[in-house]
Amino acid sequence: MNKVLSNLLKSAVVIASLSQAANADVIPSDSDFTFTWTAICGDCNSTKGEFDETQNIEVSGDIVLKDYTLGEAFIIDNENLVSFSYNGPSIHLDAFTLLNNNNAAASNLFEDGIYGVSGSIAADQSSFELDFSHTLWDLDGEISYEYQQGLNAYPSIMDVHFGSDADWAFNIWGVPWDFGVNAAIEPASNTVTDVPEPTSLAIFALGLLGLASRKFKHNA
Repeated sequence: MNKVLSNLLKSAVVIASLSQAANADVIPSDSDFTFTWTAICGDCNSTKGEFDETQNIEVSGDIVLKDYTLGEAFIIDNENLVSFSYNGPSIHLDAFTLLNNNNAAASNLFEDGIYGVSGSIAADQSSFELDFSHTLWDLDGEISYEYQQGLNAYPSIMDVHFGSDADWAFNIWGVPWDFGVNAAIEPASNTVTDVPEPTSLAIFALGLLGLASRKFKHNA
């Protein structure tokens, strides 16, 4: 019985320590923040490179950044752009996700994927800019966004552009394949893991101490 009491007391002390150390209701699981972007595409459902207001459709995607701080103006570069995705819909480009290996010093840009990253996000997230390039590869006449041994590089790259005027474009061979207006981002979010609040931990610890005390008095 004394061993049980000893274990209860030890558990209560440990939980009380955890309660005191915890200083938030949630603990972020990583430092990656995801921004969902939306825009109006002027040619996604019509002739490539020609803006057709009668065929305007909304497109979307995600921008994942690391080390972003909420409430502060943020500069986007090759070191903090994790990935960029495009969901379409478009009759010219399939949905894709471009991953950044963050290798700014790569000796072979054709195998590096994303490069030439620049951009910014306003402190209140009301506007953003983003420019970067990404190599494309040819796989039996189909576009491939990831390098594999034996693939042939296209004679040009894809330039991704989101301007401060909210215009945007994906240019391949210097020609806009998908482009449009009204590009905007939604508030950032990141993955978090729920943990008990410090108060809850403290109450649980006190409960264990009370149980131990009653057992002790009963045995006495």
